[in-house]
Amino acid sequence: MVKTVDVDDVLRRTGDLDIEAFKGKSFDVTGYVSQALKSQRGNAGSSSSGQKNTTTASQEVRRLDQGIEALSEALKGEIVSKFDSLITQVACVDETGSIIASVKEEVNEIHQTTKQLTTKVREPQRRLKQLAKQLRSTRNALKLVVHVSTYLKLVKKLKFQMEKVKSFTSSASKGENGQGGHDTKSNQEQQVRVSMLGELAKTAKLLKELRACQLGEESLARVTVVANHVVWVDETWKTVSVFAKQALKERVETANYGNVGLSFQVYFNLGELGQVVEEILAQHRANITEYLELALKLKPGTKFGGDTSKGGQASHVLIQNLDRFLKQTLACMVDVWQMQRVLSNKFDPVTNASFLEACIPKSQQQGHVTGQTHLLTVNLWNAICATLSGRMATAFYKSISLKNALVSHYPELSRTLRSFVDLLQKETSRTNGVASALPNYKAATNQLLRCVETYQNAFQGASLNQMIEAVNILFTPNSRSLPTSSDMNRSIKCFLLEIQRCTTESGDLIPACIANVAKAVRMMKERGELLMANGAELERVSGACSTQQQRNIALCCRIQEVYTTLGLLLNKLDEANSKELLSNALEALKEVSLEAVAPIFRSMLEMLEDSIVHIKEENFTKRGDGSSDMSIYLSDLLMKISHCRTEYLSKFKVGSSSRSVSNEMVNSMIKKLAARVLGIYAKYAEQVKPEDLPGRKCLASDMKQIESAIGNAFCPLESLEYSEFKQVYQDLE
Repeated sequence: MVKTVDVDDVLRRTGDLDIEAFKGKSFDVTGYVSQALKSQRGNAGSSSSGQKNTTTASQEVRRLDQGIEALSEALKGEIVSKFDSLITQVACVDETGSIIASVKEEVNEIHQTTKQLTTKVREPQRRLKQLAKQLRSTRNALKLVVHVSTYLKLVKKLKFQMEKVKSFTSSASKGENGQGGHDTKSNQEQQVRVSMLGELAKTAKLLKELRACQLGEESLARVTVVANHVVWVDETWKTVSVFAKQALKERVETANYGNVGLSFQVYFNLGELGQVVEEILAQHRANITEYLELALKLKPGTKFGGDTSKGGQASHVLIQNLDRFLKQTLACMVDVWQMQRVLSNKFDPVTNASFLEACIPKSQQQGHVTGQTHLLTVNLWNAICATLSGRMATAFYKSISLKNALVSHYPELSRTLRSFVDLLQKETSRTNGVASALPNYKAATNQLLRCVETYQNAFQGASLNQMIEAVNILFTPNSRSLPTSSDMNRSIKCFLLEIQRCTTESGDLIPACIANVAKAVRMMKERGELLMANGAELERVSGACSTQQQRNIALCCRIQEVYTTLGLLLNKLDEANSKELLSNALEALKEVSLEAVAPIFRSMLEMLEDSIVHIKEENFTKRGDGSSDMSIYLSDLLMKISHCRTEYLSKFKVGSSSRSVSNEMVNSMIKKLAARVLGIYAKYAEQVKPEDLPGRKCLASDMKQIESAIGNAFCPLESLEYSEFKQVYQDLE
């Protein structure tokens, strides 16, 4: 029997050896030895130092050996005591290994079985795939056979239709060579052409179906029986397109749009309607560009000048060329309008949409819902304006001769453009129930005029320069000399000539011209202020008319000529803003004229009033009874009235000695002066009115003489209001 060792007992025999210290993972040998030696030194006796160290180390070694032996015995005893358990565990390990080996064999069997099952499943699947592929091939073949059958049926119908077309073509040829009247022959040809276009429309529909059939099946072209007909079908397509194009060309040559609808039907059935319409518009745009280039292209060395020179003839030729260009453009617009009318009346039987809608790209259809009635004509009109604007701008900046000619003759150019729009409106609005070519002709006119707006601005600037130059001739800068009457007439003639040049039926140039006239008048007003004489000498009217007074009177008369002439023009203006603008300028000019002579009139009134005041010293009773016939105040007053007339008022004449053409502005001042003199006299006469009859008659006689003198020297009495004077005179009688 194996002896069982008690491990605890073995450990107790190790003495004070600390077995636990050796179990830690961080056991430090050096530290343990140092600690053990240190403990032994503490317990030792009083032996020497060397001996002490040797004994302590030996003791520690023996103690460790004893501990190791005890542990070895304890381990052996532990193995002996648990031997059966260890043997049992080893047996379990062997059994586990055999189990794992058996599991591996079973897994291999399962793997083999799975491979066999996969093979059995893949074979039917592969077979199914083959059958499915065969089925697809069969279906594709059947589909191809159907497409080929459909294609051949369509080809057969197409050949039948082409035979009809050829028969109509031969009939048309026989009709041209046949006998009969011209009208009868034309009617027959028209009927044949209409019938042929109808058959062409059916043919075009078959061609479109053939094209759709080809596009729907890509492999169709590889079939021999189909490939044999492809070339013929393509040639037939071209033939039908040529016939339709010829019918479209005849619309321009014969101005007959009766067959255009059938031609468009052919192109619609071919699916090329939008493309053909765009090609027609592009051709018109190209033609318009070419027409404009020819209109602006003159012979080399051509010079432009005034209307009475060869240059004036060249300018006239240029305007005629532009008029011819606009007539050619009008023909293009009318043609597109006629096509637009036809397209609007033709409808797709499937969608019930008009052919005009079919011409709109799908990306733009939403934007043309409201304006599709005028789609084509508005498109061409915008192209016309863009072409005209670009080319005229190029001519303005790169061709001085063309620029000067068109600027100087801009009114004629404007009239030509407006006449073009008016004629377009007349040509495209004559049919009831048919939409006009453009939605708003007034807006179209403004759009067309904006194309030459640069020339209009240049013309207005040149017109203003002409007027400013006329003012400079009248009032030379840095000069004190007064303008002569002939210079004034030339200046007025310049104003009137510019206004006449700007006069058109529309009157659109008049406001700008009147604004230029107003600017020139205000400049004249500023120059007149600088030429006006000033000083105390203007107020001395007792003697002869001085040089400064004569200067201001002459200036007033010159300004009056402008004021009177342009005042007559003012009454003919209808535009309120222009009328107000010119009226304000003339009023400013009038103020300068009145300001120049106002001191003279004030001084004359004061001089006459000084004479009237002496009526208080007059004894009308003595004069009335004949004892005295001397009247100092009366003779002095009559003399001064005559003096005013002779020295001053007689100089206010405008090109004539007749009082009927005298200065109207000064006439108002003369009337005020006359009325004021009579009013002052009436006031003083009322104060000195005598009580006796002879004195009253004498005063009445004086008043009669004063009234007659005023009427002869100043102005007709009929134009005056002097009720106070008349009342005093009646009281005296």
